[in-house]
Amino acid sequence: MTVIQLNPELQRSVHAVKRAELRKQADSFMVAQPLSAEETAALIKTFTTPSHTRQQDANEPSNYWW
Repeated sequence: MTVIQLNPELQRSVHAVKRAELRKQADSFMVAQPLSAEETAALIKTFTTPSHTRQQDANEPSNYWW
């Protein structure tokens, strides 16, 4: 299993979103975090996209232009 080192702000945001009390307000919470646009988009996609869809995206080659 590959381990990814996250920037500290992103790591805190991920842990906060995973807490049950934030799930109802997760989108507005994630946008309010001091993260880059790419980090915010990744965080939103991770917590709003079904896991089987993310797996399909990950298996698609990055040079796939269809």
